[in-house]
Amino acid sequence: GREALPLRLGVRGGRLPFGPGARAPTEFGAAVGTGFRFSEGRGLIDVGVERLERRGSGLRERVWTFLFGVTVRP
Repeated sequence: GREALPLRLGVRGGRLPFGPGARAPTEFGAAVGTGFRFSEGRGLIDVGVERLERRGSGLRERVWTFLFGVTVRP
């Protein structure tokens, strides 16, 4: 039968490593992804998406990151 697609979830956060003085910006990210093996396990397709948000000094940055990877082993 077919194998189920694994689901990966991740969350991270913290302060960015900027010098002393002003308060360091904060960062928060959440990610989800999956992968699919083929050709008797020699090939892998990996897909994922991450939402990242940074805040500090009155500024706010929001980013979506998309990942698509292909691995082929002889």
